Amino acid sequence: MTEKQLARIFGWGTAAFVIVLAGMSVDTLGKVTRGRTPPLTDQVVAGKATWQRKNCNDCHTILGIGGYFAPDLTKVVQRIGPANWRRLHHAVYAIGTLGVLHYLWLVKADIRPPVIYGAILIVLLTLRLPSPPFLRLLRKPQPGDQSV
Repeated sequence: MTEKQLARIFGWGTAAFVIVLAGMSVDTLGKVTRGRTPPLTDQVVAGKATWQRKNCNDCHTILGIGGYFAPDLTKVVQRIGPANWRRLHHAVYAIGTLGVLHYLWLVKADIRPPVIYGAILIVLLTLRLPSPPFLRLLRKPQPGDQSV
């Protein structure tokens, strides 16, 4: 092949890739503008405030953001329904306790790791308990907080 033929192949190849890139860019921009989320409703804003006030993202993940100790909550209520969601959320105490007991029964030699796991679980579950009324009076009220 001559140098002129190689330059022609390179030129046509570059032009073809530029056309493909332009077409893909136009297609992507069309999808981005169609995929915009609708404006937030009052219910969504209240849910976000509760999520932040209760520090749910310390353990749970939603839309890929948050901790990884508990299940991903992206659209969980739509998947399992509100009644099942409440039952599952209240069952976490029994599930966690049974998990620690199972871990203790599995370990034969050194029981320190399951005991540490149990202690961490006790702390986390204690933080989930509703605070006594005298502690609620001491804390600073949050916007939208109805417990004070």
